[in-house]
Amino acid sequence: MASCVRKGAKAMKRRWLAGALTLFLLLATMPVYHAADRVADGAARVQEILDLLSRHHVSGVSVKALEDGAIRGMLAVLKDPYTQYFTDEEWERFRQAVENEFVGIGITVRQEGARFFVERVVPQSPAAAGGLEAGDEIVAVDGKAASALSFEEFLARVRGPEGTAVTLTLRRGGRLLAPVTLTRKRIHLPDVEFTRMEGNIGYIRLATFGTQTGQAFANALRLLKQPPGMRALILDLRGNGGGLLKTARQIAAQFFPEGVLMYTKNRYGLEEAEWVRGGTAIGVPVMVLVDQGSASASEVLAGALRDNLPQHVKLIGTRTFGKGSVQNVVELKSGGVLKVTIEEYMTPKKRPVNHVGLQPDRVATGALAPVVAALREVQADAIRVVFTPERATVNNAPIFAGKDGLAEGGRWYVRDALLAELVGGRASWDAKRRAVTLAKGERRLVLPAGDQRLRDAGGLLYVEVAAFARVFPELRVVKADGRTLELRVQLNR
Repeated sequence: MASCVRKGAKAMKRRWLAGALTLFLLLATMPVYHAADRVADGAARVQEILDLLSRHHVSGVSVKALEDGAIRGMLAVLKDPYTQYFTDEEWERFRQAVENEFVGIGITVRQEGARFFVERVVPQSPAAAGGLEAGDEIVAVDGKAASALSFEEFLARVRGPEGTAVTLTLRRGGRLLAPVTLTRKRIHLPDVEFTRMEGNIGYIRLATFGTQTGQAFANALRLLKQPPGMRALILDLRGNGGGLLKTARQIAAQFFPEGVLMYTKNRYGLEEAEWVRGGTAIGVPVMVLVDQGSASASEVLAGALRDNLPQHVKLIGTRTFGKGSVQNVVELKSGGVLKVTIEEYMTPKKRPVNHVGLQPDRVATGALAPVVAALREVQADAIRVVFTPERATVNNAPIFAGKDGLAEGGRWYVRDALLAELVGGRASWDAKRRAVTLAKGERRLVLPAGDQRLRDAGGLLYVEVAAFARVFPELRVVKADGRTLELRVQLNR
């Protein structure tokens, strides 16, 4: 999954898939260590065994295969998934990923529990040509059930060498589709996407923390600040697994003039502060959207913003990934690269991150509900959600985070959590009664499993909009036809 890395002159990171977890690089000088006598003795023993096996084993195994096996065996003893050895070929892919380039099928992916959903389809990509849509659930990869895979295993199966094929089994709106086979190609995604939402609220989505991301973010913020300006900012870090520490520091400097970015702690318990200096105050409320795909640099930035600006910043979404360790990267003279865990990091208020993640100030699940929650937090005048077959928008901002609306049989159904968030209510599932309850104050809409007003699309619950609006009339259905659903809630009158 994501990793924090310290390196000297050539810091790089690796994106497994656009929108997926990546390697997080912290730039520092790699010290030169001198091996102790016992290390030299152990190396001599390993070399002796390698020589004997290469000369006498019946398989005729190559020296290189034994060397690679010995390296990976040593790493396995550590039981640390972030201390890794890369071959030259793997390192080249790592290098290319710094610029947000990858070889794949052209999708970004989000994980919900053990399930994987298409978050966005890149135009003119293999996925677009194959008919994939945002919101599709990927049920299997080359016949292997996706639910049996970790996030890293899933991404490794979807990615692969340029020109090779991968077969996906999809579920759309609760219906399994025929498997589709796609040929991988090289793809580049923008690091930063931004727009001005209705009501002069800025929205910036960061896909990674690459070498050009800091400047792209600064340009986006500059344009959003131009007249008529912005009165709040939504920073979307969902699915962003990290990148360069330098970039995280550059972006943090756009929010506060001076402060601690994070603390690191080494094997001896010594702590060291990483600082932000010479920055600029953001001057408006900031809502940071996070989820379990927000890792490493995303967690560093989110934690730094909340700890340095507690009166102006809130985290909204679900608990982050919890990648709080730091690695050094060493390019080996004999070829390949070794990445070694050397430190853990904490937020400026010394909150631990490793294995626990960051808990949001306001929990909101799904694709659009966190955006709606953010708009409520900054007291937007109104919230307008529009669904079309191509995309979903919230206050005119396209949200590439799946499909929260379904059109079936002339009726529209929307995720229960989103409907509840729109009216400032709550949604809950009663496993014993097998019913979903949407509530606000004394009003209730209870829909048992099997009710025609409720749809279960692979475990995700969708509620008929018309039935919901009858109980909660503050939700106005502006338009509902076969192609478009427009919902509106007036917050400030």
